[in-house]
Amino acid sequence: MGIVLQHISPYDAMPLANSNAVNYIRYMEKLFVFSDLHGDVKALAMLVERIKMERPDQLICAGDVGLERLGHNQVMLFSTGIPISIVRGNCDSPWIFADTGRPIPPQYDSMEFGERTVFFTHGHLFSNWRMVPRALGEQDIFITGHTHRAKLVHTKGGPTLLNPGSVSSPRDSKPPSYAMIRSDIISIHELSSGVELESLVL
Repeated sequence: MGIVLQHISPYDAMPLANSNAVNYIRYMEKLFVFSDLHGDVKALAMLVERIKMERPDQLICAGDVGLERLGHNQVMLFSTGIPISIVRGNCDSPWIFADTGRPIPPQYDSMEFGERTVFFTHGHLFSNWRMVPRALGEQDIFITGHTHRAKLVHTKGGPTLLNPGSVSSPRDSKPPSYAMIRSDIISIHELSSGVELESLVL
């Protein structure tokens, strides 16, 4: 089971009771990672169903949500009952979030998952883990989206690189996909069926 010490996000759970600290502790076993929804309502419906079936402890969105295209359907994404951390993609106007009354997501974010740092950004600003404003080691995970191409590889001397692919419009031969991170394994799955496409033991 992962012990996560994470900063308080506007999308996340309540802080530790009786504490004014900016950190809180949550126990998590599974992270659900997706990217590049681009306002596709049909893909959103499948995504929400898959989230219900996977029952993760935390959602991570690596950008390009497309709130303006989702319209009132966006409530589906924010009412799963599972904390969600979002980073802003190149197609995500900060003003769209503000206009819908939602906090403007940052360009990058990170959380601790057990002994690992999980750093996530869309990828249009930081496409390489060496560019990010935080030191990442072999035990860590670097998540991007943007390319619409699923990727899972461990780098020598650096973090595991994860791109969950696009849940709406992949640009490779793979179907729409998402990723699951557990303490000892990362896997990429087909969105419609949940079938595992590839995995990597940590």
